[in-house]
Amino acid sequence: MLTEHQGMGARVLVWIGVSVSMVLLMTLTPGCSSSATDVTTPRIAADEHDPAAWGEFYPEEYQRWLRTRDARPAGRSAFKRGFDNGVMFDKLSQYPFMAVLFNGWGFGIDYNEPRGHYYMLIDQKEADPSRVKAGGACLTCKSSYTQDLYEKDSQALFAATYDEAVSMLPSEHRELGATCIDCHDNETLDVRTRRWTLDAGLAEIGVDKQQLTGVQERILACGQCHCTYSVMKDGAKSVGVDFPWEGGTWGAITVENIIKNIEEQ
Repeated sequence: MLTEHQGMGARVLVWIGVSVSMVLLMTLTPGCSSSATDVTTPRIAADEHDPAAWGEFYPEEYQRWLRTRDARPAGRSAFKRGFDNGVMFDKLSQYPFMAVLFNGWGFGIDYNEPRGHYYMLIDQKEADPSRVKAGGACLTCKSSYTQDLYEKDSQALFAATYDEAVSMLPSEHRELGATCIDCHDNETLDVRTRRWTLDAGLAEIGVDKQQLTGVQERILACGQCHCTYSVMKDGAKSVGVDFPWEGGTWGAITVENIIKNIEEQ
């Protein structure tokens, strides 16, 4: 038989147990009132190009993207001086042998050390006009909208002059370079690729995009643009952009193989 003191202690324990159970039940049971808050994964529109919209869900990543507009500190690297404190450096003057190495290419005419991703389109518009004679093809790696334009009407994209192609971009984003949508899934933020050029290149070397490892995905997210390419021509008209990987394999896309493919086009 319980004493009065023991009975009081038992009632307290029962009260605590009931209270805890009620709290757990309220936590696990969906609320019926209009003020109930659903905890869901933030979702960004699949066609959202504006990095600021992504920044609402991923503010730290957005701030890192914004830092690509900052001037490179002076003297950061003797071999990659870039725009030290806003001063442009012409690589052909800095390394005259490059004019010989790039003879026949646009880089042999005009080659300024590029700034961060923020300036991709801005710097391209300031380049020598000879560098954008390929027209719409020049936007392939410079704008996050190029994939959309390609899917909508690839022939119109490649037939356009450079200025005409830029006018196809939304007016508010005609100076917007690569953004979050180029390399990340809009729902999960997982790394992904988004260029027809890369898909075609992988097909040429027999790589199934769906079977890529996480490391390979990260490599290719950058490799969508940081790679050697060739603008395919029909006479003087641009008709496409190609990654000259045919005949290569993953990890063995050699310079010799790339040169061979370009010469045969």
